[in-house]
Amino acid sequence: MCDFFLTRTVKNILKLSSTVILAFLISVSAINYANAYNKPRYSSVIIDVNNGKTIHAKNATSLRYPASLTKIMTLYMLFEELKQGRVKKWTRLSVSRHATRQQPSKLYLKKGSYITVEDAIKALVTKSANDVAVVIAEHIGGTESRFAVKMTKVARSIGMRNTVFKNASGLPNKRQVTTAKDMAILGINIQRRFPTYYKYFKTRVFTYKGVRYGNHNKLLGKYRGVDGIKTGYTHASGFNLVSSVRRDGKHVVAVVIGAKSGRSRNLHMEQLLNKAMPKLTTRKISRPAPRRKLAKVTKPTRPTKRPAITVNNVQVASAGRNRLTANLAQMPKTLRGGLTSADKALNAHRSTSNQPIKISKNNMSYVATNNKPAKDQSRIGTGNNNIINPIAYAPIISTTGKTNLSSQGKRLIALSTAHLVKDKKSRSITSAKIVTAKLLKDSWAVQIGAYANHDDAKNQLDQMSKFMTPYDAKYYIPSVKKGNKAIYRARFAGLSKSYAKKACNTIKSKGFSCLALKNN
Repeated sequence: MCDFFLTRTVKNILKLSSTVILAFLISVSAINYANAYNKPRYSSVIIDVNNGKTIHAKNATSLRYPASLTKIMTLYMLFEELKQGRVKKWTRLSVSRHATRQQPSKLYLKKGSYITVEDAIKALVTKSANDVAVVIAEHIGGTESRFAVKMTKVARSIGMRNTVFKNASGLPNKRQVTTAKDMAILGINIQRRFPTYYKYFKTRVFTYKGVRYGNHNKLLGKYRGVDGIKTGYTHASGFNLVSSVRRDGKHVVAVVIGAKSGRSRNLHMEQLLNKAMPKLTTRKISRPAPRRKLAKVTKPTRPTKRPAITVNNVQVASAGRNRLTANLAQMPKTLRGGLTSADKALNAHRSTSNQPIKISKNNMSYVATNNKPAKDQSRIGTGNNNIINPIAYAPIISTTGKTNLSSQGKRLIALSTAHLVKDKKSRSITSAKIVTAKLLKDSWAVQIGAYANHDDAKNQLDQMSKFMTPYDAKYYIPSVKKGNKAIYRARFAGLSKSYAKKACNTIKSKGFSCLALKNN
């Protein structure tokens, strides 16, 4: 009998201990799971779009999960298809089995059905429909995985250095990562490149087959000046938001990633924007272009024959009947900071006469000095000095004594398509011509974009010129025909290969897209 009670007691103790151990293991697992998702995941950044300056940054370059912010890039890819004419707003996109199997949120599209491009855009902007994101991906990339590879390549090309896409929707994938800074760059670029299509992000309500879908971005219509753009959420990412605000000439893009709830995310975004708005500029901060200084010219006692000067096979002839000839292939490849080889040639030149060249005051050329760039190069404007103008400026060449032109600072020699000036006695110099496009043909360039008209291309170059000050590049807007339409390419030309790449990287770091290429 005693043995019976002893055995029963032992069994009860064993049961109790096993229960305690199991409960302990479960609690440990729960703690580990919680820790995995409670690690610091908050990050934020605010960028003044007018000058590219970062107003606020917190963990801005730390890797985070983008969640449905991914769909901004999906729309970027679709907008590019629209811009290139490969799809129209009414183009029907087919729905695959893979698309219908996506997790919510979604429109619950049926396999074999269709959705138009415009409805697909609105579905992503408002409902953030995952099935529609896959429909877009498969139409453009063939498969979602191939589309994701293209997304990543485009991300790299616009300066999103740390972003990797693995799907088109933002559904959980451990390898799909981004940063707050990268998302700000995307938010800026999608507005710059597609200003017309970007307006879809203002959509408050979308009706599809009789069902109304409201936009998840609750700051639309609530916070003054908000014109987009996108929310996102997964358990791993937290609550994310990219916002764009235009107010009183100011423009800002802000990103919050990893908030604890949608409400706290929105409140925090408002707080960040309220602090940032007084710090924003209403226009590009620029410095005035350097003044062109008149070269000092000694008054001549008698006229003297202008000597012929050869610089890298480019000869300025003294005889009125001669013309300016140039072997363009042998011209210096870059105009940055002046032409070193030209300086050497000019310094080596000595006149046989002690008298200076007589130059008409009314037709005096100008010397373009090579000023050192300011430290904050992102905030420097270049005015109109970069415009390729048929009226160019060349250094005045004195032949008095031992003139060392390099001591006066490097000269930027720009050959002109206009007639050379004449002196007071109308002594014919030459009617030299040179095609500026050919001068730049062998150089490298930074292309900002391609536009339907010349003015748009020039305006874009004006906006980007503040980043190009250190490189002394020239505006270059070649046109090409596509069918019956002309396309104007906005380029900064006259660069070496290394300077073109360096300049393009600078532009990308400010949140804009560009391409370094060989001029042709």
